[in-house]
Amino acid sequence: MFAITFVQQNPKNMKRIFLSTIAVATMSCGLMAQNANVQIIHNCADPLADSVDVYVNGALTFDNFAFRTATPYTSLPAGAYVIDIAPKTSTSVAQSIFTDTLTLASSVNYTVIANGLLSGPTSTAFNLYAFANSRQTSAMSGNTDVLIFHGSTDAPTVDVTVAGGSPVLSNDLGYGTFNSIGYNELPTANYSIEVRDQSGSVVVAGYEAPLLALSLTNAAITVVASGFLAPTVGQPAFGLFAAVPSGGNLVPLPVSTASVQVIHNSADVAADTVDVYLDGTILLNDFVFRTATPFVNITAGVAHSLAVAPGNSTSVSQALATFPVSFAANEQYVVVANGLLSGPTQTLFNLYVYAPARQTANNSANTDVLVFHGSTDAPIVDVTVAGGNPTLCNDLAYGTFHSGGYLELPVANYQIDVRDQTGVTVVQTYDVPLQTLMLGNVALTVVASGFLAPAVGEPAFGLWVALPAGGNLIPLPVSPTSIGNESSAPNFNVYPNPASEELTINAGSQEVNTVEMIDVSGRVVYSQYNSTADNIRINTSNFASGIYTLRITTTTGVAQQLVAINNN
Repeated sequence: MFAITFVQQNPKNMKRIFLSTIAVATMSCGLMAQNANVQIIHNCADPLADSVDVYVNGALTFDNFAFRTATPYTSLPAGAYVIDIAPKTSTSVAQSIFTDTLTLASSVNYTVIANGLLSGPTSTAFNLYAFANSRQTSAMSGNTDVLIFHGSTDAPTVDVTVAGGSPVLSNDLGYGTFNSIGYNELPTANYSIEVRDQSGSVVVAGYEAPLLALSLTNAAITVVASGFLAPTVGQPAFGLFAAVPSGGNLVPLPVSTASVQVIHNSADVAADTVDVYLDGTILLNDFVFRTATPFVNITAGVAHSLAVAPGNSTSVSQALATFPVSFAANEQYVVVANGLLSGPTQTLFNLYVYAPARQTANNSANTDVLVFHGSTDAPIVDVTVAGGNPTLCNDLAYGTFHSGGYLELPVANYQIDVRDQTGVTVVQTYDVPLQTLMLGNVALTVVASGFLAPAVGEPAFGLWVALPAGGNLIPLPVSPTSIGNESSAPNFNVYPNPASEELTINAGSQEVNTVEMIDVSGRVVYSQYNSTADNIRINTSNFASGIYTLRITTTTGVAQQLVAINNN
Protein backbone atom coordinates (compact mmCIF):
# COMPACT_ATOMS: atom_id res chain seq x y z
CA MET A 1 0.00 0.00 0.00
CA PHE A 2 1.10 3.60 -0.74
CA ALA A 3 0.38 6.13 2.03
CA ILE A 4 0.31 9.96 2.17
CA THR A 5 0.74 11.58 5.57
CA PHE A 6 0.43 15.30 6.40
CA VAL A 7 2.79 16.17 9.28
CA GLN A 8 4.01 19.49 10.70
CA GLN A 9 7.73 19.62 11.47
CA ASN A 10 11.04 21.33 10.75
CA PRO A 11 12.17 22.00 7.15
CA LYS A 12 13.77 19.16 5.22
CA ASN A 13 14.65 18.48 1.58
CA MET A 14 11.08 18.15 0.34
CA LYS A 15 11.93 17.71 -3.32
CA ARG A 16 14.46 14.92 -2.70
CA ILE A 17 12.17 12.97 -0.37
CA PHE A 18 9.14 13.46 -2.63
CA LEU A 19 10.93 12.19 -5.76
CA SER A 20 12.45 9.24 -3.89
CA THR A 21 9.06 8.20 -2.55
CA ILE A 22 7.40 8.46 -5.97
CA ALA A 23 10.20 6.40 -7.54
CA VAL A 24 9.77 3.59 -5.01
CA ALA A 25 5.99 3.66 -5.44
CA THR A 26 6.27 3.53 -9.22
CA MET A 27 8.56 0.49 -9.16
CA SER A 28 6.29 -1.36 -6.77
CA CYS A 29 3.03 -0.60 -8.58
CA GLY A 30 3.85 -1.19 -12.24
CA LEU A 31 3.97 0.90 -15.40
CA MET A 32 3.46 4.67 -15.54
CA ALA A 33 0.47 4.08 -17.82
CA GLN A 34 -1.40 2.87 -14.74
CA ASN A 35 -0.83 6.14 -12.91
CA ALA A 36 -3.25 8.86 -11.80
CA ASN A 37 -2.45 12.58 -11.67
CA VAL A 38 -3.07 14.31 -8.35
CA GLN A 39 -2.98 17.92 -7.15
CA ILE A 40 -3.25 18.56 -3.41
CA ILE A 41 -4.43 21.98 -2.13
CA HIS A 42 -3.85 22.98 1.49
CA ASN A 43 -6.94 25.05 2.43
CA CYS A 44 -7.18 24.23 6.13
CA ALA A 45 -7.54 27.67 7.77
CA ASP A 46 -6.95 26.33 11.29
CA PRO A 47 -3.85 28.20 12.58
CA LEU A 48 -2.66 24.92 14.13
CA ALA A 49 -2.30 23.56 10.59
CA ASP A 50 -0.71 26.61 8.99
CA SER A 51 2.09 24.35 7.77
CA VAL A 52 2.00 20.56 7.55
CA ASP A 53 4.10 17.64 6.32
CA VAL A 54 2.93 14.97 3.88
CA TYR A 55 3.86 11.32 4.44
CA VAL A 56 3.32 8.45 1.96
CA ASN A 57 3.09 5.04 3.68
CA GLY A 58 5.09 6.46 6.54
CA ALA A 59 7.64 8.19 4.29
CA LEU A 60 7.84 12.00 4.29
CA THR A 61 6.62 13.33 0.93
CA PHE A 62 5.88 17.06 1.46
CA ASP A 63 7.72 18.97 4.15
CA ASN A 64 6.16 22.09 5.65
CA PHE A 65 3.28 22.15 3.19
CA ALA A 66 1.90 25.65 3.79
CA PHE A 67 -1.69 26.91 4.02
CA ARG A 68 -2.96 28.34 0.72
CA THR A 69 -0.41 26.50 -1.39
CA ALA A 70 -0.87 23.63 -3.83
CA THR A 71 1.30 20.87 -5.21
CA PRO A 72 1.68 20.59 -8.95
CA TYR A 73 -0.21 17.76 -10.62
CA THR A 74 1.93 14.72 -9.83
CA SER A 75 1.80 11.27 -11.43
CA LEU A 76 1.09 8.56 -8.83
CA PRO A 77 0.47 4.83 -9.28
CA ALA A 78 -3.19 3.92 -9.18
CA GLY A 79 -4.32 2.31 -5.96
CA ALA A 80 -5.20 3.05 -2.35
CA TYR A 81 -3.43 5.82 -0.44
CA VAL A 82 -3.35 6.40 3.32
CA ILE A 83 -3.49 10.04 4.38
CA ASP A 84 -2.08 11.14 7.77
CA ILE A 85 -1.96 14.57 9.47
CA ALA A 86 0.35 15.54 12.34
CA PRO A 87 1.55 18.74 14.08
CA LYS A 88 4.30 20.59 12.25
CA THR A 89 6.76 19.76 15.02
CA SER A 90 6.29 16.01 14.50
CA THR A 91 9.24 13.82 13.60
CA SER A 92 7.45 10.70 12.36
CA VAL A 93 4.14 9.38 11.09
CA ALA A 94 3.48 8.08 14.62
CA GLN A 95 2.43 11.60 15.56
CA SER A 96 -0.39 11.64 13.00
CA ILE A 97 -3.62 13.31 14.14
CA PHE A 98 -5.62 12.45 11.02
CA THR A 99 -5.75 9.33 8.85
CA ASP A 100 -7.80 8.61 5.76
CA THR A 101 -7.62 6.40 2.70
CA LEU A 102 -7.87 7.72 -0.85
CA THR A 103 -8.22 5.37 -3.82
CA LEU A 104 -6.97 6.62 -7.19
CA ALA A 105 -8.07 5.11 -10.49
CA SER A 106 -5.73 4.66 -13.44
CA SER A 107 -5.42 7.56 -15.92
CA VAL A 108 -7.70 9.86 -13.90
CA ASN A 109 -6.89 13.40 -12.70
CA TYR A 110 -7.76 14.24 -9.09
CA THR A 111 -7.96 17.47 -7.13
CA VAL A 112 -7.67 16.81 -3.39
CA ILE A 113 -8.36 19.64 -0.93
CA ALA A 114 -7.24 19.43 2.70
CA ASN A 115 -9.82 21.49 4.58
CA GLY A 116 -11.58 22.02 7.91
CA LEU A 117 -10.69 22.43 11.57
CA LEU A 118 -8.60 20.23 13.81
CA SER A 119 -11.20 20.67 16.55
CA GLY A 120 -14.80 21.80 16.60
CA PRO A 121 -18.13 20.64 15.10
CA THR A 122 -18.10 17.37 13.18
CA SER A 123 -19.49 19.16 10.14
CA THR A 124 -16.34 21.26 9.86
CA ALA A 125 -13.75 18.77 11.12
CA PHE A 126 -10.58 18.35 9.10
CA ASN A 127 -11.10 16.19 6.03
CA LEU A 128 -9.88 15.50 2.52
CA TYR A 129 -12.25 16.44 -0.30
CA ALA A 130 -11.47 14.76 -3.62
CA PHE A 131 -12.76 15.64 -7.07
CA ALA A 132 -12.25 13.03 -9.79
CA ASN A 133 -11.83 13.86 -13.46
CA SER A 134 -10.26 17.21 -12.71
CA ARG A 135 -8.44 19.02 -15.48
CA GLN A 136 -5.07 20.56 -16.16
CA THR A 137 -6.12 22.20 -19.43
CA SER A 138 -9.42 23.60 -20.67
CA ALA A 139 -11.79 21.35 -22.59
CA MET A 140 -11.94 23.90 -25.42
CA SER A 141 -9.07 26.02 -26.72
CA GLY A 142 -9.43 29.69 -25.85
CA ASN A 143 -11.24 29.01 -22.56
CA THR A 144 -10.33 28.85 -18.91
CA ASP A 145 -12.14 26.08 -17.04
CA VAL A 146 -12.94 26.94 -13.42
CA LEU A 147 -13.80 24.44 -10.65
CA ILE A 148 -15.25 26.06 -7.50
CA PHE A 149 -14.96 24.61 -3.97
CA HIS A 150 -16.56 25.99 -0.78
CA GLY A 151 -13.92 25.71 1.93
CA SER A 152 -14.89 28.42 4.45
CA THR A 153 -16.04 26.71 7.63
CA ASP A 154 -18.16 29.60 8.95
CA ALA A 155 -19.68 30.71 5.64
CA PRO A 156 -23.26 29.74 4.72
CA THR A 157 -24.51 28.14 1.53
CA VAL A 158 -23.99 30.60 -1.33
CA ASP A 159 -24.47 31.24 -5.01
CA VAL A 160 -21.62 32.47 -7.20
CA THR A 161 -22.51 34.54 -10.24
CA VAL A 162 -20.96 36.85 -12.78
CA ALA A 163 -21.51 40.45 -11.60
CA GLY A 164 -25.12 41.43 -12.07
CA GLY A 165 -26.43 37.97 -11.23
CA SER A 166 -26.10 36.19 -14.56
CA PRO A 167 -24.86 33.70 -15.49
CA VAL A 168 -24.88 31.64 -12.29
CA LEU A 169 -21.55 29.85 -11.85
CA SER A 170 -22.48 27.87 -8.72
CA ASN A 171 -25.94 27.40 -7.23
CA ASP A 172 -26.53 26.51 -3.58
CA LEU A 173 -22.87 25.73 -2.91
CA GLY A 174 -22.53 24.42 0.65
CA TYR A 175 -19.44 24.00 2.80
CA GLY A 176 -17.22 21.11 1.78
CA THR A 177 -18.66 20.72 -1.73
CA PHE A 178 -17.48 21.30 -5.26
CA ASN A 179 -19.67 23.00 -7.82
CA SER A 180 -22.37 20.45 -8.72
CA ILE A 181 -21.96 21.07 -12.46
CA GLY A 182 -18.20 20.60 -12.31
CA TYR A 183 -16.15 23.05 -14.34
CA ASN A 184 -17.44 26.36 -15.67
CA GLU A 185 -16.01 26.60 -19.18
CA LEU A 186 -15.44 30.35 -19.56
CA PRO A 187 -14.02 32.26 -22.52
CA THR A 188 -10.73 33.63 -21.21
CA ALA A 189 -11.42 37.23 -20.14
CA ASN A 190 -11.36 39.39 -17.02
CA TYR A 191 -14.56 38.90 -15.00
CA SER A 192 -16.22 40.49 -12.00
CA ILE A 193 -17.97 37.86 -9.91
CA GLU A 194 -20.30 38.03 -6.93
CA VAL A 195 -20.82 35.77 -3.93
CA ARG A 196 -24.53 35.92 -3.10
CA ASP A 197 -26.69 34.45 -0.35
CA GLN A 198 -28.55 31.22 -1.04
CA SER A 199 -31.54 33.12 -2.40
CA GLY A 200 -29.31 34.72 -5.02
CA SER A 201 -30.73 38.15 -4.24
CA VAL A 202 -28.22 39.58 -1.73
CA VAL A 203 -24.59 40.20 -2.73
CA VAL A 204 -22.25 39.20 0.09
CA ALA A 205 -18.98 40.06 -1.63
CA GLY A 206 -17.58 40.92 -5.04
CA TYR A 207 -14.30 39.75 -6.56
CA GLU A 208 -12.29 40.16 -9.73
CA ALA A 209 -11.34 37.05 -11.71
CA PRO A 210 -8.67 38.37 -14.11
CA LEU A 211 -8.32 35.20 -16.16
CA LEU A 212 -6.90 37.05 -19.16
CA ALA A 213 -4.55 39.24 -17.10
CA LEU A 214 -3.19 36.12 -15.39
CA SER A 215 -2.53 34.45 -18.78
CA LEU A 216 -4.82 31.52 -18.00
CA THR A 217 -5.93 30.83 -21.56
CA ASN A 218 -6.34 27.06 -22.11
CA ALA A 219 -5.79 26.36 -18.39
CA ALA A 220 -8.05 24.68 -15.85
CA ILE A 221 -7.97 26.10 -12.32
CA THR A 222 -9.59 25.48 -8.95
CA VAL A 223 -11.05 28.43 -7.01
CA VAL A 224 -11.53 27.85 -3.29
CA ALA A 225 -13.46 29.89 -0.74
CA SER A 226 -10.91 30.14 2.04
CA GLY A 227 -10.61 31.49 5.58
CA PHE A 228 -13.18 32.84 8.04
CA LEU A 229 -16.01 35.30 7.48
CA ALA A 230 -15.65 36.31 11.13
CA PRO A 231 -12.00 35.63 12.00
CA THR A 232 -10.71 35.84 15.52
CA VAL A 233 -7.19 37.04 16.30
CA GLY A 234 -4.68 35.02 14.31
CA GLN A 235 -7.24 33.47 11.95
CA PRO A 236 -7.09 34.18 8.20
CA ALA A 237 -9.92 36.24 6.74
CA PHE A 238 -12.30 35.06 4.03
CA GLY A 239 -11.32 35.30 0.39
CA LEU A 240 -11.36 33.51 -2.93
CA PHE A 241 -8.10 31.91 -4.03
CA ALA A 242 -7.12 30.15 -7.24
CA ALA A 243 -4.89 27.08 -7.59
CA VAL A 244 -3.19 26.71 -10.97
CA PRO A 245 -2.07 23.32 -12.39
CA SER A 246 1.61 24.05 -11.75
CA GLY A 247 0.93 24.51 -8.02
CA GLY A 248 2.65 26.96 -5.70
CA ASN A 249 1.05 29.78 -3.72
CA LEU A 250 -2.66 30.15 -4.31
CA VAL A 251 -3.53 33.32 -6.21
CA PRO A 252 -5.86 35.68 -4.29
CA LEU A 253 -8.75 37.04 -6.35
CA PRO A 254 -8.87 40.80 -5.70
CA VAL A 255 -11.93 42.23 -3.98
CA SER A 256 -14.02 44.21 -6.48
CA THR A 257 -13.88 47.94 -5.95
CA ALA A 258 -15.48 51.10 -7.27
CA SER A 259 -13.73 54.47 -7.48
CA VAL A 260 -15.64 57.17 -5.57
CA GLN A 261 -15.17 60.92 -5.07
CA VAL A 262 -17.18 62.62 -2.31
CA ILE A 263 -17.83 66.38 -2.50
CA HIS A 264 -19.00 68.23 0.63
CA ASN A 265 -21.40 70.89 -0.67
CA SER A 266 -23.84 71.18 2.24
CA ALA A 267 -24.02 74.92 2.94
CA ASP A 268 -25.77 74.40 6.29
CA VAL A 269 -23.49 76.07 8.85
CA ALA A 270 -24.27 73.23 11.25
CA ALA A 271 -22.58 70.87 8.78
CA ASP A 272 -19.59 73.02 7.86
CA THR A 273 -17.32 70.26 9.21
CA VAL A 274 -18.51 66.65 9.43
CA ASP A 275 -17.21 63.15 10.03
CA VAL A 276 -18.16 60.43 7.56
CA TYR A 277 -18.44 56.77 8.58
CA LEU A 278 -18.49 53.79 6.23
CA ASP A 279 -20.08 50.69 7.76
CA GLY A 280 -19.51 52.12 11.25
CA THR A 281 -15.81 52.90 10.71
CA ILE A 282 -14.51 56.44 10.30
CA LEU A 283 -13.86 57.16 6.61
CA LEU A 284 -13.42 60.95 6.56
CA ASN A 285 -12.45 62.89 9.67
CA ASP A 286 -13.33 66.61 9.87
CA PHE A 287 -14.53 66.79 6.24
CA VAL A 288 -14.88 70.51 5.48
CA PHE A 289 -17.53 72.32 3.40
CA ARG A 290 -16.39 73.01 -0.18
CA THR A 291 -13.75 70.32 -0.17
CA ALA A 292 -13.62 67.00 -2.01
CA THR A 293 -11.89 63.70 -1.55
CA PRO A 294 -9.76 62.29 -4.33
CA PHE A 295 -11.24 59.29 -6.10
CA VAL A 296 -10.82 56.44 -3.60
CA ASN A 297 -11.49 52.72 -3.92
CA ILE A 298 -14.47 51.33 -1.98
CA THR A 299 -15.57 47.70 -1.91
CA ALA A 300 -18.09 47.18 -4.69
CA GLY A 301 -21.07 44.91 -5.10
CA VAL A 302 -22.19 44.97 -1.47
CA ALA A 303 -24.54 47.15 0.56
CA HIS A 304 -22.76 49.82 2.60
CA SER A 305 -23.96 52.20 5.27
CA LEU A 306 -22.66 55.76 4.88
CA ALA A 307 -23.25 57.93 7.96
CA VAL A 308 -22.59 61.65 8.48
CA ALA A 309 -21.86 62.89 12.02
CA PRO A 310 -20.76 66.23 13.48
CA GLY A 311 -17.07 67.04 13.24
CA ASN A 312 -15.00 65.62 16.09
CA SER A 313 -17.59 62.89 16.70
CA THR A 314 -16.42 59.86 18.64
CA SER A 315 -18.58 57.14 17.08
CA VAL A 316 -21.12 56.43 14.37
CA SER A 317 -23.83 56.49 17.05
CA GLN A 318 -23.68 60.30 16.80
CA ALA A 319 -24.69 60.28 13.13
CA LEU A 320 -26.92 63.08 11.88
CA ALA A 321 -28.00 61.07 8.84
CA THR A 322 -27.37 57.55 7.53
CA PHE A 323 -27.71 56.36 3.94
CA PRO A 324 -27.57 52.93 2.32
CA VAL A 325 -25.22 52.96 -0.69
CA SER A 326 -23.84 50.37 -3.08
CA PHE A 327 -21.42 50.65 -5.96
CA ALA A 328 -20.93 48.52 -9.06
CA ALA A 329 -17.56 46.86 -9.65
CA ASN A 330 -15.04 48.85 -11.68
CA GLU A 331 -17.36 51.87 -11.94
CA GLN A 332 -16.51 55.48 -11.06
CA TYR A 333 -18.83 57.69 -9.00
CA VAL A 334 -19.18 61.31 -7.92
CA VAL A 335 -21.16 61.63 -4.67
CA VAL A 336 -22.25 65.12 -3.62
CA ALA A 337 -23.25 65.58 0.03
CA ASN A 338 -25.76 68.41 -0.12
CA GLY A 339 -28.74 70.05 1.55
CA LEU A 340 -29.87 71.22 4.95
CA LEU A 341 -30.06 69.36 8.23
CA SER A 342 -33.53 70.82 8.81
CA GLY A 343 -36.10 72.57 6.66
CA PRO A 344 -38.27 71.70 3.64
CA THR A 345 -38.22 68.03 2.69
CA GLN A 346 -36.97 68.72 -0.82
CA THR A 347 -33.84 70.43 0.51
CA LEU A 348 -32.99 68.08 3.38
CA PHE A 349 -29.44 66.73 3.58
CA ASN A 350 -28.92 63.93 1.07
CA LEU A 351 -26.34 62.15 -1.06
CA TYR A 352 -26.56 62.73 -4.79
CA VAL A 353 -24.79 60.05 -6.81
CA TYR A 354 -23.60 60.22 -10.40
CA ALA A 355 -22.18 57.39 -12.51
CA PRO A 356 -20.33 56.77 -14.69
CA ALA A 357 -18.03 59.53 -13.47
CA ARG A 358 -14.70 60.39 -15.07
CA GLN A 359 -11.24 61.46 -13.97
CA THR A 360 -9.92 62.21 -17.44
CA ALA A 361 -11.56 63.61 -20.54
CA ASN A 362 -12.82 61.33 -23.29
CA ASN A 363 -10.69 63.36 -25.70
CA SER A 364 -7.29 64.56 -24.52
CA ALA A 365 -7.86 67.92 -26.24
CA ASN A 366 -10.95 68.57 -24.10
CA THR A 367 -11.98 69.29 -20.54
CA ASP A 368 -15.06 67.31 -19.51
CA VAL A 369 -17.34 69.22 -17.12
CA LEU A 370 -20.13 67.71 -14.99
CA VAL A 371 -22.54 70.32 -13.59
CA PHE A 372 -24.56 69.89 -10.37
CA HIS A 373 -27.17 72.27 -8.92
CA GLY A 374 -26.56 72.33 -5.17
CA SER A 375 -27.93 75.71 -4.05
CA THR A 376 -31.00 75.05 -1.91
CA ASP A 377 -32.63 78.48 -2.43
CA ALA A 378 -31.78 78.91 -6.12
CA PRO A 379 -34.47 78.33 -8.76
CA ILE A 380 -34.30 76.19 -11.89
CA VAL A 381 -31.66 77.70 -14.17
CA ASP A 382 -30.10 77.48 -17.59
CA VAL A 383 -26.36 77.65 -18.14
CA THR A 384 -25.11 79.05 -21.43
CA VAL A 385 -21.93 80.32 -22.97
CA ALA A 386 -21.88 84.10 -22.41
CA GLY A 387 -24.26 85.72 -24.84
CA GLY A 388 -26.76 82.88 -24.63
CA ASN A 389 -25.48 80.44 -27.24
CA PRO A 390 -24.92 77.55 -27.01
CA THR A 391 -26.96 76.35 -24.04
CA LEU A 392 -24.84 74.07 -21.85
CA CYS A 393 -27.50 73.04 -19.29
CA ASN A 394 -31.24 73.47 -19.76
CA ASP A 395 -33.72 73.61 -16.86
CA LEU A 396 -31.20 72.47 -14.22
CA ALA A 397 -33.08 72.02 -10.93
CA TYR A 398 -31.81 71.76 -7.38
CA GLY A 399 -30.37 68.34 -6.52
CA THR A 400 -29.78 67.28 -10.12
CA PHE A 401 -26.80 66.75 -12.39
CA HIS A 402 -26.88 67.98 -15.97
CA SER A 403 -29.19 65.59 -17.80
CA GLY A 404 -26.73 65.19 -20.66
CA GLY A 405 -23.88 64.15 -18.40
CA TYR A 406 -20.44 65.60 -19.03
CA LEU A 407 -19.98 68.64 -21.25
CA GLU A 408 -17.01 67.84 -23.48
CA LEU A 409 -15.45 71.27 -24.03
CA PRO A 410 -12.38 72.11 -26.13
CA VAL A 411 -9.74 73.50 -23.80
CA ALA A 412 -10.16 77.28 -23.83
CA ASN A 413 -11.07 80.17 -21.53
CA TYR A 414 -14.84 80.65 -21.40
CA GLN A 415 -17.38 83.02 -19.95
CA ILE A 416 -20.67 81.42 -18.97
CA ASP A 417 -24.03 82.85 -18.01
CA VAL A 418 -26.29 81.49 -15.29
CA ARG A 419 -29.77 82.42 -16.52
CA ASP A 420 -33.31 82.05 -15.22
CA GLN A 421 -35.45 79.18 -16.48
CA THR A 422 -36.68 81.24 -19.44
CA GLY A 423 -33.09 81.57 -20.64
CA VAL A 424 -33.62 85.34 -21.04
CA THR A 425 -32.43 86.95 -17.80
CA VAL A 426 -28.74 86.65 -16.87
CA VAL A 427 -28.36 86.08 -13.13
CA GLN A 428 -24.56 86.06 -13.10
CA THR A 429 -21.64 85.66 -15.50
CA TYR A 430 -18.56 83.62 -14.56
CA ASP A 431 -15.09 83.08 -16.00
CA VAL A 432 -14.13 79.47 -16.68
CA PRO A 433 -10.38 79.61 -17.48
CA LEU A 434 -9.83 76.00 -18.56
CA GLN A 435 -6.87 76.89 -20.73
CA THR A 436 -5.22 79.21 -18.21
CA LEU A 437 -5.46 76.53 -15.53
CA MET A 438 -4.09 73.86 -17.89
CA LEU A 439 -7.07 71.57 -17.43
CA GLY A 440 -6.69 69.73 -20.70
CA ASN A 441 -7.57 66.02 -20.55
CA VAL A 442 -9.18 66.50 -17.12
CA ALA A 443 -12.74 65.71 -16.05
CA LEU A 444 -14.09 67.93 -13.28
CA THR A 445 -17.32 68.70 -11.44
CA VAL A 446 -18.79 72.20 -11.14
CA VAL A 447 -21.29 72.67 -8.30
CA ALA A 448 -23.65 75.55 -7.65
CA SER A 449 -22.98 76.18 -3.98
CA GLY A 450 -24.22 78.38 -1.15
CA PHE A 451 -27.27 80.64 -0.78
CA LEU A 452 -28.64 83.23 -3.18
CA ALA A 453 -29.98 85.08 -0.13
CA PRO A 454 -27.60 84.14 2.70
CA ALA A 455 -28.37 84.95 6.30
CA VAL A 456 -25.61 86.18 8.58
CA GLY A 457 -22.83 83.60 8.65
CA GLU A 458 -24.15 81.61 5.70
CA PRO A 459 -22.00 81.14 2.55
CA ALA A 460 -23.06 83.09 -0.53
CA PHE A 461 -23.91 81.60 -3.90
CA GLY A 462 -21.13 80.74 -6.33
CA LEU A 463 -19.87 78.15 -8.78
CA TRP A 464 -17.11 75.93 -7.44
CA VAL A 465 -14.93 73.30 -9.11
CA ALA A 466 -13.91 69.89 -7.76
CA LEU A 467 -10.84 68.40 -9.43
CA PRO A 468 -10.23 64.63 -9.57
CA ALA A 469 -7.36 64.94 -7.07
CA GLY A 470 -9.75 66.44 -4.50
CA GLY A 471 -8.87 69.13 -1.98
CA ASN A 472 -10.41 72.58 -1.63
CA LEU A 473 -12.99 73.41 -4.27
CA ILE A 474 -11.90 76.20 -6.64
CA PRO A 475 -14.20 79.22 -6.96
CA LEU A 476 -15.02 80.35 -10.48
CA PRO A 477 -14.52 84.13 -10.51
CA VAL A 478 -17.46 86.36 -11.29
CA SER A 479 -16.73 87.94 -14.65
CA PRO A 480 -15.63 91.61 -14.39
CA THR A 481 -18.43 92.52 -16.78
CA SER A 482 -20.94 91.41 -14.17
CA ILE A 483 -19.41 93.43 -11.33
CA GLY A 484 -20.59 97.01 -11.27
CA ASN A 485 -20.87 98.96 -14.51
CA GLU A 486 -19.81 96.92 -17.55
CA SER A 487 -18.60 99.97 -19.45
CA SER A 488 -16.33 101.05 -16.60
CA ALA A 489 -15.11 97.64 -15.38
CA PRO A 490 -11.29 97.64 -15.02
CA ASN A 491 -9.25 95.66 -17.54
CA PHE A 492 -5.79 94.25 -16.85
CA ASN A 493 -3.22 92.07 -18.53
CA VAL A 494 -1.86 89.46 -16.09
CA TYR A 495 1.19 87.36 -16.98
CA PRO A 496 2.68 84.81 -16.90
CA ASN A 497 -0.18 82.50 -15.95
CA PRO A 498 0.75 79.97 -14.61
CA ALA A 499 3.41 81.87 -12.69
CA SER A 500 6.30 80.70 -10.57
CA GLU A 501 8.77 83.34 -9.32
CA GLU A 502 6.86 86.50 -10.23
CA LEU A 503 3.44 87.64 -11.44
CA THR A 504 3.08 90.89 -13.40
CA ILE A 505 -0.10 92.98 -13.66
CA ASN A 506 -0.13 95.52 -16.45
CA ALA A 507 -2.40 98.30 -15.18
CA GLY A 508 -1.70 100.91 -17.85
CA SER A 509 -2.93 104.30 -16.67
CA GLN A 510 -5.53 102.89 -14.25
CA GLU A 511 -5.22 103.81 -10.59
CA VAL A 512 -5.32 100.66 -8.49
CA ASN A 513 -6.72 100.83 -4.98
CA THR A 514 -5.98 97.24 -3.89
CA VAL A 515 -4.42 94.06 -5.25
CA GLU A 516 -5.13 90.83 -3.38
CA MET A 517 -4.21 87.19 -3.86
CA ILE A 518 -6.72 84.82 -2.25
CA ASP A 519 -6.16 81.08 -1.84
CA VAL A 520 -8.86 78.46 -2.32
CA SER A 521 -9.78 78.53 1.37
CA GLY A 522 -10.67 82.24 1.05
CA ARG A 523 -7.60 83.47 2.94
CA VAL A 524 -5.92 86.65 1.64
CA VAL A 525 -2.27 85.65 1.28
CA TYR A 526 -1.06 88.88 -0.37
CA SER A 527 -2.33 92.46 -0.46
CA GLN A 528 -1.03 95.76 -1.85
CA TYR A 529 -2.66 99.17 -1.70
CA ASN A 530 -2.72 102.41 -3.71
CA SER A 531 -0.45 101.57 -6.61
CA THR A 532 -0.01 103.94 -9.53
CA ALA A 533 2.69 101.94 -11.32
CA ASP A 534 1.99 100.79 -14.85
CA ASN A 535 3.29 97.31 -13.99
CA ILE A 536 2.58 95.82 -10.58
CA ARG A 537 4.87 92.91 -9.72
CA ILE A 538 4.09 90.29 -7.09
CA ASN A 539 6.85 88.01 -5.79
CA THR A 540 5.22 84.57 -5.82
CA SER A 541 8.34 82.50 -5.12
CA ASN A 542 7.14 81.71 -1.59
CA PHE A 543 3.55 80.91 -2.59
CA ALA A 544 2.40 77.32 -2.29
CA SER A 545 1.60 75.77 -5.66
CA GLY A 546 -2.11 75.91 -6.39
CA ILE A 547 -4.97 78.04 -7.66
CA TYR A 548 -5.46 81.62 -6.43
CA THR A 549 -7.98 84.36 -7.11
CA LEU A 550 -6.37 87.67 -8.09
CA ARG A 551 -8.71 90.48 -7.06
CA ILE A 552 -8.02 94.03 -8.27
CA THR A 553 -10.10 96.98 -7.07
CA THR A 554 -10.12 100.40 -8.74
CA THR A 555 -12.37 103.42 -8.43
CA THR A 556 -14.43 102.08 -11.34
CA GLY A 557 -14.98 98.51 -10.20
CA VAL A 558 -13.51 95.13 -9.32
CA ALA A 559 -11.75 92.62 -11.55
CA GLN A 560 -11.11 89.00 -10.59
CA GLN A 561 -9.04 86.35 -12.34
CA LEU A 562 -7.88 82.84 -11.46
CA VAL A 563 -4.11 82.47 -11.39
CA ALA A 564 -2.14 79.24 -11.18
CA ILE A 565 1.11 79.21 -9.17
CA ASN A 566 3.56 76.41 -9.92
CA ASN A 567 6.60 76.39 -7.64
CA ASN A 568 7.31 72.65 -7.80
